[in-house]
Amino acid sequence: MGTQGVNPAQQDGERAVFQCEVCGTRRVATAIRYDDLGYAVCPVCTYSHGP
Repeated sequence: MGTQGVNPAQQDGERAVFQCEVCGTRRVATAIRYDDLGYAVCPVCTYSHGP
């Protein structure tokens, strides 16, 4: 019965992409793990991208 919201970025076919500043790995943002503080963690080199 509920309606499912659509992310405007997905609706347009655009995807958020994560790119590691250390090793250059690129991944779709939904495939990225985050640390306890909410910073993205690279799946290849495990660098935690903080402020």
